[in-house]
Amino acid sequence: MGPPFPTWGEGGILQWFEDHTVLMNLDDEANVRDLMSRLHTPLLQQEPKAETNRYSVYREYCYGEERSEIMRRYLDSGVLKLLTDKYLEMLKKGEQHPKGFRIGHILVLLAAGALSHGATLPVELENALPKLLKDPNVHPKPLARKQMQKALQEYVQGTPYDFGNETMSEAGIKASMGLRKTKLKTTFVGVFEQVTIVSFEGETPNIGIGNEVGSLIASIGPPENTGIGYASWDFKAAGIPNCWRYDVCGGCGKKGSATVVLSSCGRCKERKYCSKECQKKNFKMHKMVCSRSEEVMAELKGCLKEGAPVIMPPVGVYAVPQ
Repeated sequence: MGPPFPTWGEGGILQWFEDHTVLMNLDDEANVRDLMSRLHTPLLQQEPKAETNRYSVYREYCYGEERSEIMRRYLDSGVLKLLTDKYLEMLKKGEQHPKGFRIGHILVLLAAGALSHGATLPVELENALPKLLKDPNVHPKPLARKQMQKALQEYVQGTPYDFGNETMSEAGIKASMGLRKTKLKTTFVGVFEQVTIVSFEGETPNIGIGNEVGSLIASIGPPENTGIGYASWDFKAAGIPNCWRYDVCGGCGKKGSATVVLSSCGRCKERKYCSKECQKKNFKMHKMVCSRSEEVMAELKGCLKEGAPVIMPPVGVYAVPQ
């Protein structure tokens, strides 16, 4: 038996590698990669450099505010309810997951993902969580359970909830730059065999296979908050349009005020703009979200209900070492 799954940060929600494997499975079951492919392929034909699109049940794995908004609408379209019903029924019957995941653990992470996007929790899931979160066998990380309990008290429906946790990528980058005040020690098992990363403030970190720690962790970890719209991220260097939060202008990032009036997109009523010029500038990126998402969501929800297989294979951070 190999070493336990590694953690980073303080061991909160999605700061444990087993959380990632469970989340990857949820993304598969929800047809998220098919959603990504169906919505993003037409955009790639127009914007060949826009390859940083990614969708996930968990917000911090999405690139771009519009991708998170699509996931909220997708989950609220009935996908979240279908997955909830499935796993609550398995929990009730005492059934085992074919991959060995704990059913309660799956339900907790499904809820965490929904809250992160601002989706609406099904009443059945909301009622089941307090009991689940008291059981250390559901999620063995005490901080993760406390964070979920706190989130259920603070969460405002429709507003993305930020758990405030340092991501694997952020932990690695800070370690590589000597910015961490405490030792970072993480063990990866799998394609890297066993790699132990140790770093102290001011030191140059090193790992057994000779890679620079920040690059290694960034290559397999989720993006930082700037990648999902918690802060504006300049995509210009990457050759793709800027991505702004939904509460500011989608073209230039201006906030609404007494002198800056933001008008909503006439079709989706969600993306806002301060002028026709900004709306035109953002049109190539936004139109694939605005005009296609409901149609694709409806089709994929039907596939999910019928148990159709996922079309897209795991890629990127989803490729968990075996």
